Amino acid sequence: ALIFLLDVRRKINEEDLTFLEWASVAKVPLILVLTKSDKLSQSEQHKALSYFKESLSGLAPILYSIKKGKGKETLIQKINSLI
Repeated sequence: ALIFLLDVRRKINEEDLTFLEWASVAKVPLILVLTKSDKLSQSEQHKALSYFKESLSGLAPILYSIKKGKGKETLIQKINSLI
């Protein structure tokens, strides 16, 4: 399995899409983690999450913040489910 970290404040670029396509074709389980969620307001987080869900159908992104510990338990559970 791969953990793909993306800064929640930026948009998806061609390199990201190429990597995600490769993982899909190779049938590699992928966990998408949107980092630095503490830098956004709740409203901005919701918009960003919607953007990533729409742009990357089939993936369930995890909002993550090291500072606030947000998403830590969800990420641990997801990793455990894949091992």
